[in-house]
Amino acid sequence: MTEAAREVLELALSLPPEERARVVRVLCDSLEDPEPTSAAAEAAWRDEIRRRLDDVAREGKSYGSWDESLAKAERRLEERRRAKKSG
Repeated sequence: MTEAAREVLELALSLPPEERARVVRVLCDSLEDPEPTSAAAEAAWRDEIRRRLDDVAREGKSYGSWDESLAKAERRLEERRRAKKSG
């Protein structure tokens, strides 16, 4: 880490938590892909999120924890890899 980066880090760490969080968001945003997501994709994600929230509110449906979702995705990926190798 450069001296300038250390100085910025030291200064950032001295900020109140709310301001540090704001700095983190801005820094993280600066690392994201500069290609904007299409309006259609944004609208589709908003609709999906609303649908899932409605499911939870109306039916008490659960989509599982992050760990469960990750494990499920990893199992599916492994199944696809095995199918590719044997196919």
